[in-house]
Amino acid sequence: MSTQGSLAGLHTFDNLNVEYENAYQDNKFKKACIANVNSMLPSGSRVLDVGCGTGVPVSDMLAKAGLDVVGCDISPKLVKLAQDRVKGLFTVSDMLNYEIEGKFAAVFMIFPHLQLSYADFHSAA
Repeated sequence: MSTQGSLAGLHTFDNLNVEYENAYQDNKFKKACIANVNSMLPSGSRVLDVGCGTGVPVSDMLAKAGLDVVGCDISPKLVKLAQDRVKGLFTVSDMLNYEIEGKFAAVFMIFPHLQLSYADFHSAA
């Protein structure tokens, strides 16, 4: 069951659509962090991008580094964009209810939790 915060996130990011990607895809700090982690993971490592949105830049950088990307996001619209443009497996899911299958070498969760309450965020951890 989605929380009020999750539903607020769905509404916000569905309305922002690709504009959010355009605003943050060139964030140098975000890209440097992803590149740093990429350098530590062997090619083919399975990674999870929670709140993947459109898949750009996080999932895209991970896939281009040769990693096996799995992504989830609450927005069907944004997941469709990720599926169409980025190599990986992308599904629609509220991160609070996402059922993890298997193991991951790394998990990325960059800003998808901003609309969640403290209690919701920590219950998902």
